[in-house]
Amino acid sequence: MLACVSASTVVAALSLAQENGDAPLTEFSPQRRISAAEVNGNFAELERRIAALRETAATPFEPRVCGVTQRSFDGRVENDAGQVGDPAAGMLCQQACDSRTAHMCTTHEVAISRQRGVGLPEGVGAARVSSGADAHDCFGWINNEPARTTGHLLDNVLGVVEQQNCSERRPLLCCDLVPAR
Repeated sequence: MLACVSASTVVAALSLAQENGDAPLTEFSPQRRISAAEVNGNFAELERRIAALRETAATPFEPRVCGVTQRSFDGRVENDAGQVGDPAAGMLCQQACDSRTAHMCTTHEVAISRQRGVGLPEGVGAARVSSGADAHDCFGWINNEPARTTGHLLDNVLGVVEQQNCSERRPLLCCDLVPAR
């Protein structure tokens, strides 16, 4: 059976293979004779990887609170790599949740998590969340001026998302995508 496969699908399959520790494909060079069995083996392995990608892509995911950062931040979020703002928040959450897909929670994700019965981790009274709009997130988490009152905060005691002064320090609330229940 001849299958039409896009280059991006092959790259995604190879990337998935590296993450999953799959056996490498046979590499060919112009100086080497190849057999039909080697070529067919590569195609069979690619078909298996593509099938795994399709199965993964068919799994619905939803956001879920996965943790908070160890450090607290005001409206200016900066990480040890020198990144500032949203990129810094993303990297800090990836570290906090030990996941490359983790990120700072948005107010929408907080609402979904609460509907699923997931709130702030134990012992955390409040944490910063993103509204998804820079103007409402201390200008993309780069501004810690006391006059700014648009940094969003999830209050675990009250169970509400509210605006907070950009100069107040709180940990970042982190979310990740998990298979839907």
